[in-house]
Amino acid sequence: MTEGRLICEAPKALAAWVASEQDRLDAQKISGELRLPSSTSDVSKALLELDGGPIIGSLTVWSQGMVEFIVVDVTTGENLRCIDIEITDHTELQSTLSNFLDEFIEVCSKKAG
Repeated sequence: MTEGRLICEAPKALAAWVASEQDRLDAQKISGELRLPSSTSDVSKALLELDGGPIIGSLTVWSQGMVEFIVVDVTTGENLRCIDIEITDHTELQSTLSNFLDEFIEVCSKKAG
């Protein structure tokens, strides 16, 4: 992790990304619950929990540039994805989150089909 250097304010960055993707989440019937720090001065981490029925996932963003993506099949308990990525800038964060959402939608579609 990049020590001392903030790539973004995780809560603001993740909230803005979720707002920009809300139509896509709704169209795919995926619910998302944004979990932000209780203090507005805490910009270190934010979490989005995703629920696609039998598939659940989470996206965690740390302000220093780490992103974690986890996908689990609820019916089997199988961990389908567990990916940690270090990003270097805000633009890379947005594309990384969108790619993770693409993967989540694909996994949900395969499970449904």
